[in-house]
Amino acid sequence: MRRLTLTMLVALFLCLACAAAAFAAGDFIAVPSIDKYLTPSNMEKLKAGEVVKETVITKDAKGNDSGRGVALVMVKAPKEKVFAVITDFNSYAAWMPNTKAAKITTNQGDRIDVEFELSIIGFGVNFTVIHKVDKVAGTIPWRMDDSKPKKNIQDLVGAWVIKPMEGDQCVIAYTITADTGLSLPKFIEDWIWNKTLVKVQKAVKGRIEGK
Repeated sequence: MRRLTLTMLVALFLCLACAAAAFAAGDFIAVPSIDKYLTPSNMEKLKAGEVVKETVITKDAKGNDSGRGVALVMVKAPKEKVFAVITDFNSYAAWMPNTKAAKITTNQGDRIDVEFELSIIGFGVNFTVIHKVDKVAGTIPWRMDDSKPKKNIQDLVGAWVIKPMEGDQCVIAYTITADTGLSLPKFIEDWIWNKTLVKVQKAVKGRIEGK
């Protein structure tokens, strides 16, 4: 298994990209429905500007960690603006947490490939991500491009889901699934799966709403 410096797991938030070439069915996760998270109590939190999240961390027989997480936030903006901000990867270094550089390398049809350079707790993290943009469905599934050079990171997959609501508002969900291949200290698990998910969604909300 390729080694992963768990911290780079935070790479989750920046990833977005896709293209006109054909995508193999196994390249991306099945984009989940977020309706089950839109309970009355969660909707109250979302309308109040809070981030709603759910995380699950498990260990294999060797004690290595794997996990999945989803975080939701509500923004006061139509779907078109949400897509415009999320897919403006060349601007990520100006507002996305831990991002030193982001550069679109392919932009064809529904595919955008992006090279990312992150700085996370002193670690340099580099990788390329492929995202498949579907504006009609309101989804952007993504995965790391294993054919490209990378540093301090292994395979990650996930998706953005944009659900329009009444009054020109949208709920944005960010999902990630990862197998670190490492046994992680509890405080690092908490940082990756809790603090980071919230921080990323707050940054997205601020960028979209101009705050």
